[in-house]
Amino acid sequence: MGGLLVLVEDALIKAAVETASAVRPGGKIAVLAETCGEEKLPGAPVLGGFACAKECRYAFDSAAVALNNGALRLHWMNRLQCMGYIIVSLIHPLSALSANAAIGEGTFVHLGAVVGAGSSVGRGCMLCPGCVVSCGCTVRDGANLCCGAHVDSGCSIGYRASVGAGAVIAAGVCVGDDAVVCPGSVVIKDVGDAMIVAGSPACVTGNAAFDCVR
Repeated sequence: MGGLLVLVEDALIKAAVETASAVRPGGKIAVLAETCGEEKLPGAPVLGGFACAKECRYAFDSAAVALNNGALRLHWMNRLQCMGYIIVSLIHPLSALSANAAIGEGTFVHLGAVVGAGSSVGRGCMLCPGCVVSCGCTVRDGANLCCGAHVDSGCSIGYRASVGAGAVIAAGVCVGDDAVVCPGSVVIKDVGDAMIVAGSPACVTGNAAFDCVR
């Protein structure tokens, strides 16, 4: 017991293993991945697909989930907790977190991500390389901030919302639950739940809930 099991999709394997190895230097780390063709990564063997999580419980007491889809990330975190795993966050040592920023369990903070003073990042979020959460922001459970996204001071990012690469959320703006901000957008007014916005300034281009069931 005492090892860390990382559930991860192919695109995030190397970043997740690198961060896990930095967080637990010398510790036992292994990976579950559905489609990975490699049997061993530097520092971590691939033990099989996600269905192997239950049988791995005897050897690992903690787990992290590195999946791009926020809802799926939360789903697997909950399943792993029901199996008895302790859910841990992966916070890269070369990220920059204010001393009084709060980071929820199971959140993955990549290299170069920044979280400012007084900000709160919820459970199971993904902060990608180079993204910035300024002072006094709230990022709720399952949210994704993609590479280079910038969330200005006093903003609120909703549950499972996604802010695309290079997008800018202006100060004080609220982005609703399950909303999608397209890459490169500049958002200067509130975004409703499940709305898709794009452009500069951003305007509504679709409904994420409708698009998912269409």
